[in-house]
Amino acid sequence: MPIMTKRINGRISAIAFSNDGKQVVAGMMDSAVVLDAATGRQQHVLNVEQSEQVKFSRDGTRLVIVSSCWGSKDYLVRTWDTSTFHLVKEFSAFQATISIEGTEILTISDVHPNGYPQVQVLDISTGTLLWTGKMMKFSEGFLRLTIFSSASRRFLIELKQSVEIWDISSEYPIKTATIEDCNVQVISLSPDGKLVVVGLSENYEAKVFDASTGYTLFVLPHNHVVEALDFSYDGTRVVSASYDGTLYVWDTATGARLKVLDINNVVVSSVVFTRDGLRIGLGSDEAVYVWSFDESAQVECHTENDGFSYATRPGRTLVAISDDSSKIMSFNKRDEIKIWDATIGTELMATSNPDMFEATLSGTGENIVCSLNNGSVKVLNTATGDEILYLESEANTDTPVWVASSRSGRKFALIRDTKSKEANSKRIEIWDVESASKEVQFVIGEFNFRSSLYFSDDEHYIVGDFVEEVDEGVGGCITVCDLLTGNFTQKIEVKIYGDGRLFSSNGKEFAVCSVQPLTPNTTLGEVWDIPSGKRLRIFKAPCRPQSHDNEKSIWIHCFSLSNNGKKIVAACSDGFVRIWSHVSDESTVEMLVGYSRIFSSITFARDDKLVVTGSWSGSVQVWDLDLDAEKFLWTQQNNGWITLRNTEHRLMWVSDMLKVIQPRNTVFISGNGHGSVDFSVAMIGEEWEKCYSP
Repeated sequence: MPIMTKRINGRISAIAFSNDGKQVVAGMMDSAVVLDAATGRQQHVLNVEQSEQVKFSRDGTRLVIVSSCWGSKDYLVRTWDTSTFHLVKEFSAFQATISIEGTEILTISDVHPNGYPQVQVLDISTGTLLWTGKMMKFSEGFLRLTIFSSASRRFLIELKQSVEIWDISSEYPIKTATIEDCNVQVISLSPDGKLVVVGLSENYEAKVFDASTGYTLFVLPHNHVVEALDFSYDGTRVVSASYDGTLYVWDTATGARLKVLDINNVVVSSVVFTRDGLRIGLGSDEAVYVWSFDESAQVECHTENDGFSYATRPGRTLVAISDDSSKIMSFNKRDEIKIWDATIGTELMATSNPDMFEATLSGTGENIVCSLNNGSVKVLNTATGDEILYLESEANTDTPVWVASSRSGRKFALIRDTKSKEANSKRIEIWDVESASKEVQFVIGEFNFRSSLYFSDDEHYIVGDFVEEVDEGVGGCITVCDLLTGNFTQKIEVKIYGDGRLFSSNGKEFAVCSVQPLTPNTTLGEVWDIPSGKRLRIFKAPCRPQSHDNEKSIWIHCFSLSNNGKKIVAACSDGFVRIWSHVSDESTVEMLVGYSRIFSSITFARDDKLVVTGSWSGSVQVWDLDLDAEKFLWTQQNNGWITLRNTEHRLMWVSDMLKVIQPRNTVFISGNGHGSVDFSVAMIGEEWEKCYSP
């Protein structure tokens, strides 16, 4: 049993303990969180993206995070002062890794045609250059610098089917050994540099090798693929975590299994020993766990961030709202579909199927079209959950299909793989619910499908995000098809301003939003008319977005176009929901605070009065935009502080476990409900003088 469990909104890619074992840091896709290792209480949030390595320095004064860079092959290395958590140093490198001991950073430069890769070793605390040299022989093809030991001066390079062990103790780096025919899933090096342990991707096992010779010493059997490994600091033990959530502790001298720690339904991403070897930390898809080897300490300290146990495994949650704003559908891509009352948040219907792939709600809110992983399709009644229609998968295929439903619920579309040799070749099938058990209405030819498909309100057109002879990430084609003839009427090339695009439609128009950091005058999105394919308006960021914790880059996770086409609502990486309004040639922005660092879905209600969000934590929130924001004197930041609106004046701090409902947030659906704060009788602002009587 873990002695501490902390739910976190987002998959944890790296984890590390402080030297005294009192803190644990979890690196995620959009942030790094520093927690109390005993209680799970959140202490700091650092706004970094794509954290792949985290480590405290040996003297405890620095925290180092190595992140992969969006749209670049380089890595970004950042160092924070642990007393203030202010950023101290930042630089980029082609390859970078933090030493096991937390004393140094090793970097490798990119390869040049007429030269050798440059190897550098930097001091973590000061950033000064300690050593430099060249790799006299560079390994071609896939290369990844994985781990470095300051004590042994050895580092590992992972190739496609081998591991190279390099030694930099001499004037120039000399390769000491190669582990051949080794399909690496995960890898670790002992602090003394004598042992290498490799989790293999093709077998349910890990192997321990002699780092000087490359000879196999032990085979460590598992019941599933090994996802994470770590040596204890004294090198006497190895902890391995498999895909099924089982942790094994091994003796490195004999290969004997010392302990098994089991936690079900956890997708493991990283594992680490404390420096004294008495505790193990594990990072999963949404939580941090800590175990103790002291059996007397097996008292559970359990903290929740969003109230969902791993028995429910909420994962990515998509949301939709009916046209009359009475029903909300939440679709968990792992397990279940639920229908909620949009006014009070009570559950109206639930259906679960572990093979669920995709689901969409009709505008009337009367039925749901969902597809299963085996390629079959079901239409369900939202009131009862009963099956209205079932379409079997095609013969000789078990590929799931994408689905889209018209607002009336009378028609739905399926996107299937074709038998073409093209890898992404698809076709669209249009079905009528009443006659779907008989035959498909018609089929629209072959194309490369990218992400989303929408019906127009009058069911005359269908608009999709397709790719046609345009490089991925550079451009694309939004295509409009006439459902009366089956002909493509518009092919609109859309420029991509960032790394990709998001796509949304209100049934009359569609909008394309670029995936890129938000900066002044950034083009947020473009709105186009469906029948004519004419661009109607452009949304731009009027200023640098306000953020918290000095976050440098803010990204849009998902967005939605309002029914009147004059607003875009976007869930952003800093935990805020932003609403951009188009007024003449200008854009204005307002913000709402959401309980998620990683949103998965957002949508406007048909009347544009409500906004609904879903998150990776499984929660669903509803905001009423008709409520007057000015009557709410306070707002809550993502660091837990409630402040006076538009000021930094702090009123009180609230734990994220309480999930305080926000101003204009009318419904909060989560495992353990929510809390609220009432300032109606508080003397805030100019009212303070009423507290005094002479």
